[in-house]
Amino acid sequence: MGRSLSPFTRLTLLMSELKGLPIEDLIDVKKCDLAHHVEHLPEELESDEQKAIAVQISEQGTALLASIHSGNLAGAEGERKTLIATCRKLKDLL
Repeated sequence: MGRSLSPFTRLTLLMSELKGLPIEDLIDVKKCDLAHHVEHLPEELESDEQKAIAVQISEQGTALLASIHSGNLAGAEGERKTLIATCRKLKDLL
């Protein structure tokens, strides 16, 4: 079992993966842990404002993964950009 990450570190890793990997690699758990990061982020935050944005990130991440799995790569690119912007918004609050 790995050590737990701070929300800031988890968010930094998530943003790095979103920006640095080809869209198809975001579903490869050996290269990216997108599903894990977006699942755990909301439960790691305490303020209501931060939690609300983290829930948004979780929902956007789930939608992004669904688009990639369904082969909608053009739609997934737009979702990736939206998710990165939402991550930046949360990072500014941390």
